[in-house]
Amino acid sequence: MKIGAVILLAAALCGCALSPADLQERGIRHEFAMREAPAGAAACVARNVENSDTWSGVHVDTAVREGAAPGQAELVVSRDARFFMTANFAPAQNGAAAEVRTSPQIADSLRDRLLSAFRGC
Repeated sequence: MKIGAVILLAAALCGCALSPADLQERGIRHEFAMREAPAGAAACVARNVENSDTWSGVHVDTAVREGAAPGQAELVVSRDARFFMTANFAPAQNGAAAEVRTSPQIADSLRDRLLSAFRGC
C-alpha cells in the first residue's frame, strides 16, 4: 500500500501531461467573445492553430466536437497525447462565448500563440 502511495505522489509531482478533464479543473482560464456561432468559431480556431507556424513543422491534433449542451461546441488541441488547450464555445447574442483553458505546464510564449488563434473568429 505504501508503494502505491509513493507511485501516485511521484506521478502527481512529475509534471506529467494533463488530460482534457484536468485542464478543465486546473488549466489557466481565458475568455473570448467570438463573432461566429459556436461550431463555426471552434472550426475557425482549429484552422488557425493548424495553420500556425508555432509548431515548426510538427503536427498538432485539433478535435472539434459537439459540446455538452445543444448548440455548443468543444475544441481540444494536443500533440503526442499532450493536451495544451481546451475550449468550450456556447451561443451568445452576437456569435459565441469561448471559455478556454490552457495547460499551466506550457511556456507563456506558446500560450500567447495558442490564444492568438482566436483572433478573427
